[in-house]
Amino acid sequence: MHARDCRKRRWCRFTEISLSRAVHAVTGGRSSANRAHEQEDDVPRCPRCSALVRPGVIWFGEQLPWDELRRVENYLEDGPCDFVIVAGTTATFGYIIDWALRAIASDGELVEVNPEETPLSRFATQLVRGPAALALPRLVDQMIAQPPKL
Repeated sequence: MHARDCRKRRWCRFTEISLSRAVHAVTGGRSSANRAHEQEDDVPRCPRCSALVRPGVIWFGEQLPWDELRRVENYLEDGPCDFVIVAGTTATFGYIIDWALRAIASDGELVEVNPEETPLSRFATQLVRGPAALALPRLVDQMIAQPPKL
């Protein structure tokens, strides 16, 4: 996660903790009935303003911030990538598929990490079925042991 200026809002974007801690604090491993009233107490707070720390993710129903959209577009304008991993998305937004296909162009590797098939699955050169939190560490270990042929 990137540290940002404290904005003193309900969900503060300043953080120096890991995303896994913030996400774990939200779920806490408890039933949804218990989570409802405990959720705010368990979520990490900003050391500057005590507002809830929001993990650096886009939740369902949210749109990417304009500056992030522009950053990806600028990156893709420099040319294709040799290797792309798309993890943990339903790929229901057209720009996700568009970015992935533009990134690999005609000969890059595209790895999709997702528990279920998505609209992007048919374009992937490798499918990794499972939750990203479990599948990505295994994928990284595999890549270290046997790097992809680029």
